[in-house]
Amino acid sequence: MLLILLVCGFYFLFKRNKFYFWTLFLTIFYTLLAALFKFYPFERRLILFLLPVLIVVSIYPLDNLKKNFQSWILAIIAFIFFGYGIFNFSKDFITGNISYLRQDVKPLLCEIIKKDKSEKLYLYYGSLTSYSYYSKIMDLPYDSVIAGTYPKDEKLSREYLVNDLEQIPQGIYYLLFVKGTWTYERDIEAALTWLNKNSSIEEDIQLKSARLLKVKIR
Repeated sequence: MLLILLVCGFYFLFKRNKFYFWTLFLTIFYTLLAALFKFYPFERRLILFLLPVLIVVSIYPLDNLKKNFQSWILAIIAFIFFGYGIFNFSKDFITGNISYLRQDVKPLLCEIIKKDKSEKLYLYYGSLTSYSYYSKIMDLPYDSVIAGTYPKDEKLSREYLVNDLEQIPQGIYYLLFVKGTWTYERDIEAALTWLNKNSSIEEDIQLKSARLLKVKIR
C-alpha cells in the first residue's frame, strides 16, 4: 500500500513541480544506489532521515481530494496504512510490548550496577548504543567493559562474536545482549554453543529484547 501511495505521489509531484520531484526522488534514489554498492548503509537510523520524505510524498495524492474520485480511494488506503500502524503502536505502548524501543534492557542494567567490581562486562556489539546511552543516566561502569567487535559484514557477526569470546581471559563475566541487529537470535545461539563448551553459566536473565548472562569462563 505504501508503494502505491509513493508511486502516485511521485506522479502528482512530477506533474505539478518537477524541481521538487527531482529533489525528493534523487535523494532517495542516490541513497539506495549508494547502499547497493555498499558505499552507504541503508539501515537502522538512516530510515529516520528518509521517513519525512516518504511521508510527504505518500500523502501528496490526498491534495487532489476535491479534484477527482480516485483520490478518495488513495485517502482510504492512506488511512488504513497509517491508521493501522498508529493503532498497533498505541496498543503495544499501553500493554508494554514495545520491544523495538528496547526499554526492557534497563532492569538488566540495574543488575550490572550491583555486580562485583572484579567481574567484568562484555557488550555484544548490538548493545553498545543502549549501554552508552544509559551509562550517563544510570552511572554505569566503564573501566571494566569489554566492547564487542563491530563486524564489517553482519553476515559474519557470529564469527566475530565467537572470536571475541575466545580472546576473553578466564574469570567471571557478564554478557549483555540487546536486540538491535537482525542477527540477534542466531548470534545468541552461537554464543551459547561456545559458552556451553568453554564456561559454566551461573545466571541467565532473558527478556523480550535483551538478555544478560553471568558466566565463568574456564
